[in-house]
Amino acid sequence: MVDHFPFCSYTYVGIKNIKFIDSNAKYFSTLDAISGFWMIKLDEYSSRLCTFATLEKVLERARQVNLKFNADKCNFLMPEIKYLGHTFSSNGMSPDQKKIEKELYAIQFGCNRFRQYVLGHKVKVETDHKPLVVLFNKPLSEVPPRLQRMMLNLQQYDLEVSYIPGKFLYIADTLSRAPVEPSDPDDRLEEELLIHMNLLITNLAV
Repeated sequence: MVDHFPFCSYTYVGIKNIKFIDSNAKYFSTLDAISGFWMIKLDEYSSRLCTFATLEKVLERARQVNLKFNADKCNFLMPEIKYLGHTFSSNGMSPDQKKIEKELYAIQFGCNRFRQYVLGHKVKVETDHKPLVVLFNKPLSEVPPRLQRMMLNLQQYDLEVSYIPGKFLYIADTLSRAPVEPSDPDDRLEEELLIHMNLLITNLAV
């Protein structure tokens, strides 16, 4: 099925398009709209008439049009907020350390899992998480303490980390979406028992 109506799609706002960051801001709020797919982009003239300057006006307008928010995902007067893998605070914008930690753990897990194959060989790591590349180019003393242990563990490997946009990571993207048929535990156990029995029979003295 093909959707021929452009207003049914919405281009996701990226970090580069966020221009409201104020270095003097100390408190931040985030709102998560229910049925947010109803929102469509306005033209430039209309956006000037419909832009909300303060949080109070946002909430008042939402009440008028009966727009509901997900209370569990809304935050008010926070000293910092996380958005699109970044942290916003009075210090400005910085990468979300928890997001970096998860991405770094994925590399560590993969290297340790296949240690016998990658140890002693040049390994090229392609990631769509750009802060990881910056992290690997930093001296260990400048790495956040919670990440230093993983970085120390990875020093035994010869890694070359490069940034590749997610849309160009075809293999990883395909494998992450490849359907896998659920296996029956009983069938797997029966297969393993059969393998062991054949192994015993083969090695029995005649």
